[in-house]
Amino acid sequence: MADKDRSVVPGVVLIVVGAYLLLREFGVIHLRWQHVYPVLMLGVGALLIVPVVRNRDSGPAFPATLLIVLGTFFLLRNYDILAFDYYFYSAGEYWPIFLIACGAAFVVQFLMRTDDWGPLIPGAILLFLGSAFLLRNFDLYWFDFSDYWPVILIAIGATLIFSSLKRRKP
Repeated sequence: MADKDRSVVPGVVLIVVGAYLLLREFGVIHLRWQHVYPVLMLGVGALLIVPVVRNRDSGPAFPATLLIVLGTFFLLRNYDILAFDYYFYSAGEYWPIFLIACGAAFVVQFLMRTDDWGPLIPGAILLFLGSAFLLRNFDLYWFDFSDYWPVILIAIGATLIFSSLKRRKP
């Protein structure tokens, strides 16, 4: 029975790809790669999120969240649902989305195992940095963040020192 289950997924993939290529050859479908890859990212992310939801398995939670956030962003961007004139079409404008996606993936990793606070710290930092840089790209920032970013390093260092001193006390 397991051999039959293993051959179903590749069979469905081959049928879908073959049908797409055939319809493209006859001019019925005019999809370009920019329209296909966000859907593929969302599809792979959805396949990875199934064991996370079903079995509470936190292993694939990080890549699943990463693919879903990035796939959603690129889908909205490539289908012109995010109606911006020129934003998000050069890597210099949309690179903070990668920080936000990684931060969201760390937060979901934390939500799967709330007893482990380790993923929450980098998740919050990445979400904050990604949001700050994204707002800066839109000229919606309240101060020049590039002057004050070393404060984050100081805060992380102080947190590490205080947590190690707290552990040493009996």
